[in-house]
Amino acid sequence: MQETILITNTHTGGFAFALTEAGEQIFIPPYAIEGTELQRGKHYQAVLIKNHKEHQRERTPWMAVSVLVTEHALKPAPTPAAEPEPAEPVAPSEMDSASERDEAIYKLICESDYMTSAELAEHSGLDSKTASNSAHRLFSAGRIAKADVYNRVGQSRSSFTLWAESASKFVE
Repeated sequence: MQETILITNTHTGGFAFALTEAGEQIFIPPYAIEGTELQRGKHYQAVLIKNHKEHQRERTPWMAVSVLVTEHALKPAPTPAAEPEPAEPVAPSEMDSASERDEAIYKLICESDYMTSAELAEHSGLDSKTASNSAHRLFSAGRIAKADVYNRVGQSRSSFTLWAESASKFVE
């Protein structure tokens, strides 16, 4: 589920803690931040899942799998030169059909080496679920490549997904 969160603490180890709008504790692992410098007291959008560590769930019921920087939050940390310049976002109302959204997502993917679902959402102006759905349709149609990334052994779901024009882009 996507929710607005409030950063309560950041650590030099790359992880952070936040609160949901209902006041519930969230753990944010380093991979969920992806180079973004979070600031305590700032609000961000995050995709949350139930904390997979049952013994910690009572105190910290949620874990973020990605944190999105919005125009209401702090600017992201400097990005590597290989990342494309953000395209001018197209208002979702201007992309009336799924095929128009898919083509906008396809163009973003082709302009970069690879992108996460969160980056696709940020650069397209779409919400993360809509951007991810477009990427899944493109992958199912055989137009792009997909890489599911797992943070550790035994995870039932991937930590995040990377999208590229072709599989060779992941290793270039």
